[in-house]
Amino acid sequence: MTNQPTALHANPPKPAEPAIPSSGHDRIIRKKELALMLGISEATIYRWIKTENFPKAIKLGANSVGWWQSEIDQWLNSREKA
Repeated sequence: MTNQPTALHANPPKPAEPAIPSSGHDRIIRKKELALMLGISEATIYRWIKTENFPKAIKLGANSVGWWQSEIDQWLNSREKA
C-alpha cells in the first residue's frame, strides 16, 4: 500500500441543470424585488394586476408568486411607448 495523497475533490459534481431552460437573461422576479425595482408597494402590484394589463404572475408555491423578467421588461416598454 502506498501513502499517496488522494484528491477529495478531483471531480466535483456539476450543478444540476435548471428545470426551465432560460434564454440567457430571463429569470423569475419575486414580489419584493419587483416592488423595489419599480419603486412601488406590493399592494400597487396587485392593483395594477387588476387594472393595468400587468403581466400575469407565475405561481411558485402555495404562498409565493413571481414574474418573468422578460414579461416585465416588455410591459415597461409598452408603457413608455403609450
